[in-house]
Amino acid sequence: MQHDTITVLYYDIQDLQQIRRRCFYNMKDTKGGRVILPEHFRQTSLIVAVLEGDCEVLNTLGERYAQLPPAANF
Repeated sequence: MQHDTITVLYYDIQDLQQIRRRCFYNMKDTKGGRVILPEHFRQTSLIVAVLEGDCEVLNTLGERYAQLPPAANF
């Protein structure tokens, strides 16, 4: 099967503090249904999720934690 557009949520292994997103186009998958990502991307990323379509991240856990008042930060 081929996916027109997928979005990958991931951490760059050089910067694990911020989740990132990247879109890939015309991606094929294995017989088991897993999308085949480029080798270099897989080696330099900690992949969190692979999503169908072009998805935009509205907010993340880390952003919400940073907005808490100082007393709430454990």
